[in-house]
Amino acid sequence: WHRNSPRRRPDPKPDSLLDALACTDMGLQHGLPLLLGSIILTPLQTPGHTDSHFALAMPDRLFTGDALLLDGCGRTDFQNGDAATIYRSVHEHLFSRADETLVYPGHDYQGRQVSSIGQERARNPCLGQGAGWTSSARSWPV
Repeated sequence: WHRNSPRRRPDPKPDSLLDALACTDMGLQHGLPLLLGSIILTPLQTPGHTDSHFALAMPDRLFTGDALLLDGCGRTDFQNGDAATIYRSVHEHLFSRADETLVYPGHDYQGRQVSSIGQERARNPCLGQGAGWTSSARSWPV
């Protein structure tokens, strides 16, 4: 349903900034699965790169956009980004997954295509071991 369609259910209050865009057919909601044929994607709200960023999860893989890159993370100096928020988002919603979960970032400047949560937790210089992650507690600094 398109937002301007007369058959579209009324949305009295958008759930996110993306929902307020005229071109939005339907808004994403954290944890509310999207069904694409036989594929189920679960949106995970991961603000920090931008204030309305989402990653998409499947049981064995994550499509992380620019929140979690391979050996890095997206910039936080524009579009209402915030370094503390991206750190929290990645640790709460992405690094809480199993080590073998595959990570597909939005892009990679070195041409790499996939990593894993275990690899990123161990070696990511922005968000991993050297950045305050404690794997035994699976928690992040406050």
